[in-house]
Amino acid sequence: MSKQHVKIKHLGMFSTGKFLAVFNFILGLVMLLISLLMTLLGAIVSVLFGLGSGDFGVLAFALTGGIMSVLMTLFMALFAIFIYTLIAFFAGIIIAFVFNMVVKISGGLSFDAEIR
Repeated sequence: MSKQHVKIKHLGMFSTGKFLAVFNFILGLVMLLISLLMTLLGAIVSVLFGLGSGDFGVLAFALTGGIMSVLMTLFMALFAIFIYTLIAFFAGIIIAFVFNMVVKISGGLSFDAEIR
């Protein structure tokens, strides 16, 4: 393994935007799964309390509320993933643009990399 000194002098605006969009999309999917698991757990607990009450009206309300909460969580999470992905793409473009301007003024960003 050899060490090499590397200097970044330019970031591609489109590639930086694309990277951040894909990163946020994947992160959003992970958060969607976590949100759905938490909502499902809450719905199951709600239904169990409804069953324990012995009243059919309470059970029906718990089932309906559980189903609606899962559907709304899914809808809002998918909407959020779309919006966050779009915002991240444009943020990546802006970040690369500002980075490129700063690099022109400062001469570059230096770091050491290990080549394998």
